[in-house]
Amino acid sequence: MKITLSKNIKLNSAQAYLRFQKEEMRKDIQEYLNGEKRFESLIENRIKDYLKNIDVFDEQYHLTKLGDKVKDKGKIFVSEEGKYQIWFTQNDSFFKTIIFYFRRLQPNGKDENLNQVSLDRKGHFLLPTDENIYSKLNLVSDDVFGNTNNSNEQIHFSWVWDNLEKSHYIFSGQLGKSERQTNIKGEVIPSDKEIKKTISEILPEWNNEQNRYSIRFENLSEESRKTFEEKNFVSQWNGFEVKIKNLPLMPYDKEEAKKWRNWMLNEELKKEYFSITDFEETAIELNEKEALETFSLDIPKTKDFIEKTDSKKVFWHLNAPMDLNPNVKIKLSLKKYHIELRKGDKVSFADIVEKLGFDNSFVFVYYDRYVYNLNQQRAVTALAKAVNSTKKIVVTDLTPKENSSDYIQKNVNEITLRDCKTIFKAKSPHDRYLIASNQKGMSIWNISNSIDYISFLDRSINENTVGTIRQSVVFTPISKEMLDKDLLNFINNETKNGN
Repeated sequence: MKITLSKNIKLNSAQAYLRFQKEEMRKDIQEYLNGEKRFESLIENRIKDYLKNIDVFDEQYHLTKLGDKVKDKGKIFVSEEGKYQIWFTQNDSFFKTIIFYFRRLQPNGKDENLNQVSLDRKGHFLLPTDENIYSKLNLVSDDVFGNTNNSNEQIHFSWVWDNLEKSHYIFSGQLGKSERQTNIKGEVIPSDKEIKKTISEILPEWNNEQNRYSIRFENLSEESRKTFEEKNFVSQWNGFEVKIKNLPLMPYDKEEAKKWRNWMLNEELKKEYFSITDFEETAIELNEKEALETFSLDIPKTKDFIEKTDSKKVFWHLNAPMDLNPNVKIKLSLKKYHIELRKGDKVSFADIVEKLGFDNSFVFVYYDRYVYNLNQQRAVTALAKAVNSTKKIVVTDLTPKENSSDYIQKNVNEITLRDCKTIFKAKSPHDRYLIASNQKGMSIWNISNSIDYISFLDRSINENTVGTIRQSVVFTPISKEMLDKDLLNFINNETKNGN
């Protein structure tokens, strides 16, 4: 997220007598404080007394808080006084009444009838120009006297935020006229303003815990509904024009979250046929998105969703997936058995592999479009470790998602990740398979649920870690003729190469 607040600033001008302290870079003092310079004892004592007089040292010649800053940054305030032409704001909505720039003038005897110039005590600075670097100013004068000029000038100001971590100022424009004109340099000036407080003033519905803008579903474009972001948000605040790029969004409340989740689920259902299990898994995936997970949404009932939908396509994709979808193969088992794991069962992946009867194989393939978050990748890794195979391949959708993890890629060398988009010529099927292949043949099991069917108390798991079945799951053996041809060809090629 990038936020830019910008406005024109009106500056008044006056000739005034000032006493102030100007922040300057003193590399010599910084080097001395850091032990990089040493002097004979007489000079050393004079330096110490000088630093004590300007509050860098205390009475015992130890560094003060100011001294620590000088040692670190090398900047110190140096006193000045005299007659100056100053440019200052007057009751500005953001800067209040402070000096922006000054130019030293020659005093003369005509400066008798002086009026008081009202200025704030803090916040003054010197704008960067070709002649001066940006410097902070401390006003020492209790009262400032001078004469204002009948001139009003404007400069442009931008306050730029990098997310909510840091921000900076940029000024541009000119001061003065004709031959005395001074050009302001558009340098980046770090700001110490409290931006987390300000964001709540700009966006009253900003959620500080989630760092997202709470908004009602009806007020969103289709793109924002899909991405949970507003690409270009424009507003007004305190005299500023506010432009926000990639503003993160979240639902206003739980009811709005349900609308948002259901809309996204509806969009997924328009694309293809869903079994009840596919429907529930997609709902879980959406519920776990960063902008929605804080609302702890329930999984909607398939029957209720069918009754409430206004889309005929969604109705048929949910109501008749087996009859109407030409891409879905009816998985009739060649064998007379299947394996069921019921909700609440305690098993490990080693137990599951043993039940499936996998022998030594050249190639083991786990296919599931959804193996992207950390828990899914850890679980699939433990499953693969339970199989004795020369090659272990996970075929999944590698398109980056909100909660994508690179756990397998970084930590598991024995597993090869393959993107399903590089294997399937058409859209990859919404199925799940365990496949073990060698020269003797191929063992293929269709799985009713994604790997999320099992949960573990421990974050660190392996093939022998016992987990709990959270969704009943059925493993059904099928023939290779019922496997998608693209996936079958891929496995055959891998088996040949593995021999």
